[in-house]
Amino acid sequence: MPYVSVIIPFFNSMKYLPETLTSILTQSYPSMEVLLVDDGSEPEQYSQLKKCAAQDSRIKLLQNKNPKGAAGARNTGIDVACGKFIFFCDADDQWPAEKIEKQVSFMIENEISATFHAYIRYSESTNRTLGSVITHEIVDFHRLLRNCPIGTSSVCIRRDSLEGLRFPNSPK
Repeated sequence: MPYVSVIIPFFNSMKYLPETLTSILTQSYPSMEVLLVDDGSEPEQYSQLKKCAAQDSRIKLLQNKNPKGAAGARNTGIDVACGKFIFFCDADDQWPAEKIEKQVSFMIENEISATFHAYIRYSESTNRTLGSVITHEIVDFHRLLRNCPIGTSSVCIRRDSLEGLRFPNSPK
């Protein structure tokens, strides 16, 4: 069972983080590290992050001293990730219990370097789902230029495929 890294960029999102972490830490796939990357949160929020990290040895808390935005926080996580497979999860997202297991198994069985999947959008203000975002089975460059339906929290990529590649900078 290959080790995986889950990277969570965080900026003052404590309201959502406990449910996000629960959905990750209770996955059917236990061989993981969770890299929680703080990107300049308020001191009280950072203090709460430290408490979260202390509750499970799989959580590693990282901190960008200068805010870099979500993309930069993901890059910080990539730089220290130990997993053979890297997952990204936003601090306000939740995953089904078998997400990691299914995605890793699919990638190994099909010798694929990266995967993504459909996802459900949810509105907190109306407490309703806004529907599913269905992605094409294969997304080429020209389609991405028109519209990118890939949700970052649906992506898994083999670490060795990321050599020299990082998210573009998008400062706050």
